[in-house]
Parts: sequence; C-alpha cells; structure tokens
Amino acid sequence: MKRTAGLTTRTIILVLAVVFLVAGVAACGKSTPTTYELTHSAADAEYILSWDSIVSRCPDIGSYDKLETFAIRGETTEFAPGETVSMPEDFPAAWGSMRGARTEMEGSSFRSFGVFVMFFEAAEYLDEYVESIQISGFPVQEEGDFVTGVVESGPPTQSVQLLVGGKQFLVLIMEATSAEETLFCGKDTLTELASVAKSNIASLEITPLPAEIPDRILTEDTSHEWQELMTVRSDELAPAVRLSEEEFYNELWFVDRPLMQVFNFVTDKDWRFTMTATGEVGTRFEVYATVTSSGEQGFSYSSDQVFSLHSETVTFTREQPLEEGYEPPVNIEIKVFFDLPMSWVITIED
Repeated sequence: MKRTAGLTTRTIILVLAVVFLVAGVAACGKSTPTTYELTHSAADAEYILSWDSIVSRCPDIGSYDKLETFAIRGETTEFAPGETVSMPEDFPAAWGSMRGARTEMEGSSFRSFGVFVMFFEAAEYLDEYVESIQISGFPVQEEGDFVTGVVESGPPTQSVQLLVGGKQFLVLIMEATSAEETLFCGKDTLTELASVAKSNIASLEITPLPAEIPDRILTEDTSHEWQELMTVRSDELAPAVRLSEEEFYNELWFVDRPLMQVFNFVTDKDWRFTMTATGEVGTRFEVYATVTSSGEQGFSYSSDQVFSLHSETVTFTREQPLEEGYEPPVNIEIKVFFDLPMSWVITIED
C-alpha cells in the first residue's frame, strides 16, 4: 500500500445508510419494544451507529460531504472518486459499510473521519479477523461478550482508532488530523460512539444472509510453489540504529523516531515473507519494502505493513505480488522499524 496522508488509500479492503431505524412499534394502543432485525443492507450500519448521532456529537463533520458505500462479498464499490472498497470472495466478512468525511487537502493540512461496520456470518470468521487486527497493531481486550481496542498516535500527526467487536459484528471508528488542525471528535467522544454501537449490536437480531450474498470461497492457491530464497535474523545484522531527523518515518504509527534494521534481496517473481517477532507486549513495528526495477526505465514503489506484539512472540505471513510494469529481476530493500528493542526472523520465499 502506498503511503498517503490521512485515512485514505486507493483501494480499501474492509480488513472497513440513509434511513435511521428506531426499534419500537405501536401495538394494542401502547408502545412495545421490539428487536431490530438485520436487513443485510446499509440500513443495518445506520442502526448500529447513525450518522445523525455522529454529527450531533461532532458537529464539524456536518459541514463536509458525507462519503459512503456498502459492499457485499465479491463486490467492489466506489467510496469516493478514484477510491474503491473491495471485498474479495475469500474475505471473512459477508458485507461491509464505510462512511466518512474529510477536508480537502491544503498542503499538508487535513482532517478525516471514518466508520467501518462489518458483518460476519460465522463467529469463527470474526475471530479470524480480530486475530489479524491484533497482529496488525490493535491491543484488543475482552469485555464480556465483546472485544474492544484503541490505538492513539501523535503528535505531530494525531490519530485515534477505536474497535468494537462481538455478536458477529466489527465496528472500527477512526479519525486523523495534521499537526495544525484538531480532531473532529476526539478520543472521549469516539469512546461514547463506540459504546452506542456496542449497545445497539447487543439489541439486534441476527437473520440469515440473503441469497445474493455469496458464501465465502476458501481456495488454496496451488499454482505457485513457494521456494525459500533466504532467511534473515536480526542478530546477524548490524545493530539497530534510530532514524535521523532527516529520514522519513510513519508518524501515524510511531510516536518517536523508531529503530531500524535493513537487508536486501533480488527476485524475478511474486514473493512473500514469514516473520517471527519477539519482544515486549505492545511493541510496534513495521516492515517497509521498496521495490526497484533493474531495467533501463527503472522506477520504485514502496509498501508497508504495520504490526504490534499482542503477545511476546507472533508469527505471520504476508504475500507481496510483483506489480505489473516492472522488468524483472527487481531489487527489494526491506527496512524493519520498531519502537522498542526486539528480535526477529524473516524468511523470504518466491
């Protein structure tokens, strides 16, 4: 994923309504509470956390155009010009809603807000997704039948992300702002919104998925036989150094300038890495890959994967397809950034 300011990317995979529905009907001359039944549409996201309830607590959001989309598994929809939401056929969630608002970029100045609501037809699919979120940086904790988490960063760039998961739903509320701006809501207000979402999820009734939402297709790719290219250990490299004032780093992820270790390799095909990281729980780290074509018209692109140790040792694998337009072989530089001392082992396969 190429780095961008704020919360936007060219394509957002919901790793992330119009009508506000009130649970209550008249019967026999008096109001009788009823349970909201899922419709498996954008209206469900609106019931869980209505846009009006967001704007009432964060009035500045109402001054900007509302961005929104709803996608089911196997579908790609437009969120904003040039930005899409894609849910692959093997994605754990059956459907997802994304709503947000943001200011226009003026130089380096920005404010952005987003709320993602996802539904998982099986509890184990939600567990799988929460596990991936833990590895990717959320310090998730259990609260009764739900899991919650919060990640803050800054200054100078400020961001807050709150997560609520349970009863086959996951809600992620997030906002970010540049140093010279203020957050739309702030952590306390986001916490209040997360509590509203949690309460509404607890009160709703799960209904079967409609036929138009496809079942998850889990296919094992046997077309590529991975071969080990190299294994690199942190204790075999030069000691980690802290980034200098001139070097770029991910201000949304690291509060202070991180430590860094570097290695390189060459490949002519898709590649992947398996990493085992060991250190203090809560340590944040990032694997930053810069791919450079070796041809005469060589050019580079960079992608990053951010993580957090939710236990003393974590192991995970990430595939890295070689983007079209590159003349193989390509040179790949891997930078491993981390905010606290840790050890790691990375195996490269292609």
